[in-house]
Amino acid sequence: MKVMNLNATRETYSVQIKHSIFFEMGLGIAAFTYYDFHHTFEKPIEYWKEIEKKLPAAVREALQYTHKHNTWFALLQLLHSRTFDSLESFFHFLDELTEEELRWHSLPYIGLQHEGNRQKASQQDSAAITSLIKACQHHKFFPAYIKHISSIDTSFLKEHLKIISEGWYETVIQPNYIEFTSMLERDAQQKRALQSTHHPEELVKYITGSPYQPEPSIHQVILIPQYVYRPWNVETTLPGMKVFYYPISDNNVSLIEDPYSPPSTLVHSFKALGDETRLKIIKLLTERDHSLQELTEQLKIPKTTLHHHLSLLRAARIINGKGSRYYIQLDHLTSLQGKLQRFLEKR
Repeated sequence: MKVMNLNATRETYSVQIKHSIFFEMGLGIAAFTYYDFHHTFEKPIEYWKEIEKKLPAAVREALQYTHKHNTWFALLQLLHSRTFDSLESFFHFLDELTEEELRWHSLPYIGLQHEGNRQKASQQDSAAITSLIKACQHHKFFPAYIKHISSIDTSFLKEHLKIISEGWYETVIQPNYIEFTSMLERDAQQKRALQSTHHPEELVKYITGSPYQPEPSIHQVILIPQYVYRPWNVETTLPGMKVFYYPISDNNVSLIEDPYSPPSTLVHSFKALGDETRLKIIKLLTERDHSLQELTEQLKIPKTTLHHHLSLLRAARIINGKGSRYYIQLDHLTSLQGKLQRFLEKR
């Protein structure tokens, strides 16, 4: 049967590239309190332990609370509310927020159809809170987080966010401020230079390493370079936009490039490949996509062990996940030989 296509040209999104030392601060707090993922980060576990030693006792205690209740998410949401030129301007913004406004900014956006309930939940409407929790019941932490944000004393939340922000900024950001800002600015400028030669979807795939197809109600993609969460892409959704905190390029990590220092993507990829179980996972996924349950049955290993292997493979961008299924990223896997060759030829 012949079909006449009367649809307009497929919609896409616009791309904005921006950077801020405060996003680096928020992501640093998130990474520090995400204990289960420390083994997948570019920075070794000793790096996080050293930071913990330097942090004041009150800040360490507040970060334990952050780990328990994922309040780093509220911090990142709030940082997207406007552009802040100093920590003081962010704190002033916090102080000016009403209880309802603070909760609304802190609650996750889970789709246009749930915005009414998000607004009512910020007013502590119990039915709306229940509906919002039900709508994201399969998310790793959203249900408990929504319940917590909907009931927390907002004065306590403001003070908590100030403690972790100021503590992290003074301990981690300030001593490395020039290096951090230089890296972020350099990377953002390089990526902006590509906008004139790349279609938005091509640009997102090039920068993040993964394709992102247009979605209904998403009209803009924000790309934010980050250093602390390397090699991971971190993504979130805000009203009308998708945000990717992408790892800055290897050549922007240091002002002085060492020809004998291999790119972190190369190191992580070959580390991920250097394990029998992970190679089995890769082979299974080259045959077809698998769910977590299918991989568990095939490999006959506990889910906790499997999660460990999958997180390393995802961090190395060798595999990815969509919904409950995992799939191979063959383009990255096949590009490794070329990346190794370019590193060996570097002078």
